[in-house]
Amino acid sequence: MEKYLYFAVTPDCIGSKVTLTGPAGNSFCYVKFGITTNDNLEVLRRGYTTHNPTIGFNKLTYNTNISKVFSGGSTDLGKHIEKHLHGTAWGAVGNTEWHVIDLKKALKLFEVFSKHDEEVIDKDTVKNFLDKLKNSIRR
Repeated sequence: MEKYLYFAVTPDCIGSKVTLTGPAGNSFCYVKFGITTNDNLEVLRRGYTTHNPTIGFNKLTYNTNISKVFSGGSTDLGKHIEKHLHGTAWGAVGNTEWHVIDLKKALKLFEVFSKHDEEVIDKDTVKNFLDKLKNSIRR
């Protein structure tokens, strides 16, 4: 079965000059991975832009057979990404699904994510995909 993983970035720093600046002068943004069965990217984006007009969005398709690769049998690729990136250059925002990340690293993460938006991530490719995401923000 196929599902869709979406990647939301706010403010929309993808192709725009809108950024947030921290006390130390560093630019950052917030990112989130979510799972849906809706393949319409614009419908997904509109669900967020009603209360957050500056949001960047992309999605990719994945097969739920990824559960064969992970203990516990979870098919939530967003949660697997969060676990895989834990301890890297991003941090949780309270108890929400959002994470804070340096702007340059967010752009790299979005770029790597977007390179896979035309393929289906499955049990044979998911580990490599996760490693590519992690390596993109370690540099």
